[in-house]
Amino acid sequence: TRLIHDFCCTSAILFNIVLVIIIFKKTPDKLRSYSIVLLNMETLQSATAVTSLFIFTRLSSTEPSLWGGGRGLWIQSGSPRLCFVAVPLMLFGHNQNIIMLGFTFCYRY
Repeated sequence: TRLIHDFCCTSAILFNIVLVIIIFKKTPDKLRSYSIVLLNMETLQSATAVTSLFIFTRLSSTEPSLWGGGRGLWIQSGSPRLCFVAVPLMLFGHNQNIIMLGFTFCYRY
């Protein structure tokens, strides 16, 4: 599962970089305001993919509870402050991406 997770996060980062380049070079003048919305969404997705790549929490279920075990580079670094900042950033990015997806859907109409 770690290989699939790392592949998905890395490809998300690369595709977002390509999409940002396409937005800057190929956006028609009529869609300039919408390109700002797309750039905001791509920035959030890239930040979420980077933090998810370096955190990689693995959920394990036991009968009384559900708990996560960290396997990423930031968790293994031993810096609790870095992990304390990275995990909420990743969770905020996931929530904000869902909100932005709804906003972009409504913006087109």
